[in-house]
Amino acid sequence: MGFKSCKKGPKSVLPLRVQHTTPFDPEKVTISEMSKVIQRAMAGTDAEWAAKLAKINKSKAVFKSGVTRSWEWREQQLKQFVKFLDNEKETIREAITADLGRPHLEFTIEWMNMKNAVNFMLKNGKSLMKDEKVSGGMMNMTNSLFRHPEPLGTVLIMGAWNYPFDLCLNPLVGAIGAGCTAIVKPSEVAKASSKVIFDVLPKYLNSDAFPVFVEGPEGATRMLKERYDLIFFTGGTKIGKIVYKAAAEHLTPCILELGGQNPCWVDEGYDLNLAAKRILFGKVINSGQICISPNYLLCTKATRERLVPELKKIFKEFYPRRAENFGLLLWKNGHRKALQKTRWAFRKDKRQNRPRRQLRREDVLHRANGCR
Repeated sequence: MGFKSCKKGPKSVLPLRVQHTTPFDPEKVTISEMSKVIQRAMAGTDAEWAAKLAKINKSKAVFKSGVTRSWEWREQQLKQFVKFLDNEKETIREAITADLGRPHLEFTIEWMNMKNAVNFMLKNGKSLMKDEKVSGGMMNMTNSLFRHPEPLGTVLIMGAWNYPFDLCLNPLVGAIGAGCTAIVKPSEVAKASSKVIFDVLPKYLNSDAFPVFVEGPEGATRMLKERYDLIFFTGGTKIGKIVYKAAAEHLTPCILELGGQNPCWVDEGYDLNLAAKRILFGKVINSGQICISPNYLLCTKATRERLVPELKKIFKEFYPRRAENFGLLLWKNGHRKALQKTRWAFRKDKRQNRPRRQLRREDVLHRANGCR
């Protein structure tokens, strides 16, 4: 069975455009001409980065001004965030649907996570600013000791594509409540969602204190070379190592929320119907694109023989008929893995003399990525 590769736009011979009065022939471009083009492009790139760097430095300056220390300022920003969630709810839903094809229930879960986070901070943020008495032991019997919460500084928040709003903006709520400023970088992979965060969020929050950047790998690498007071990264282990290494250059503390392999143990005496429901809920939510999704099951052979039919039955209950909002695979690696596993299953069916269905690429690939 053959599969055609994704369609892409025409490849240009040169990465940079060169102006010619005659038809373009790459073999006739001189080295000096190419150098001039590259220098002009680099100058433009440097100018663009200088403007972005000015925004980063401005965010740091806002923190140093001390304006973020008062609860009144933090509260006002948090209330503006609530307005963003309420006023732009439909815009957020449309962006998530465009990126991930997520059903309404799953969108509501992500939206409510953000709403609960900001409501918690509005309710408890002021009390979290109070001094906390601590015990000093015998050496400090005559002293009165307390812990005084202080804002940390400017935080770099790097979100993930599988929950493009929650994993980017939930940490932002914590930064606002703690009196920090933040550099917000949503995942560029979720194009529609990152565009909403870039275009709409600054209309509600202080754009000097909380600038938004949508950058690819090159821009993100440049951002990581700057000094921050904390880096909050959500994503895969591979990129997490790069972030951690960059943070080590400045001894910047990090919070790394990384993915991993999640085993699921099914005991012989457990209710297999309930086990199947819980396993499949974790596996199919957001099309399995979530860090807590079960990766493999551990059980005895006898349990396996009874569990597999139960999983098939529950899956049909979850998805009784074809629908338009099952959720889609966004990341290209997810497409590749889905194809590999499906091909393997079909080859297994052939070996066991089972009917072999026709597999279409559209069954597993997300059209928004340009795959047909």
